[in-house]
Amino acid sequence: MKKKSKCSSESNVALGKEEEERAYQYLSAQEGMEVIARNYRTPRGEIDLICYDKTEKSVIFIEVKSGSGANFLLCQEAIHAKKKAKIAKVAGEFLENLNRDYGYVRFDALFIERERPYRIEHVRDIIMLA
Repeated sequence: MKKKSKCSSESNVALGKEEEERAYQYLSAQEGMEVIARNYRTPRGEIDLICYDKTEKSVIFIEVKSGSGANFLLCQEAIHAKKKAKIAKVAGEFLENLNRDYGYVRFDALFIERERPYRIEHVRDIIMLA
């Protein structure tokens, strides 16, 4: 039996949607950042947010995780190697269909604290591709 992550259990789905909205608002407020897709799905998987950084001319694939207390730290561990590989494959499919010039691709994560004091931890380059 597969063990579910404490930060993404079914009981937290509604909260997760709220946190994805917070992530969207956070990224939309960043200068030069344009959110170009939300919940991009393919048969291979999903990417929470895809952004275009106008300053860097880069496409950024973002995984959003949220939790509270000790679970906030566990959420960072939820983006394991298998999840990263899945994100990279879905990103490749997205890029094949992208009608936009871009300089490079980046994979980031946003970790969102659900309880006060609310905080967002933006971690850049969670996946390094050669």
